Amino acid sequence: MKPKTALTLVEWTSVPLLLVTGLMAVTGYASTSDGALKASLFLTRETAVEIHTSPLMRALLGVLLFLHAYAGTELMAARIKEKALRTGLEYGVLGFVIYVLWVLVVGSL
Repeated sequence: MKPKTALTLVEWTSVPLLLVTGLMAVTGYASTSDGALKASLFLTRETAVEIHTSPLMRALLGVLLFLHAYAGTELMAARIKEKALRTGLEYGVLGFVIYVLWVLVVGSL
């Protein structure tokens, strides 16, 4: 991936990823904790569970996470001169992201 493309992907996925991740954290806590439910202001327990377990939210989280992590890793790897270290970083992050996507997909079946 070209560095300019990677940078564009990181920039364009950062805010949506922050919003989706934040919403998943808030709805997760609100669905299990009375204190978090009260602090969330606008959620009921049913709404929190519905949002948190939504296949659409998992898909959004997975796609945004994959694009952001892959592009960010490419940007980081471009700065590493030692090829073995660069390759290890790329494969390590890619493996972890694939694992997370696997859990998101299998968890929704």
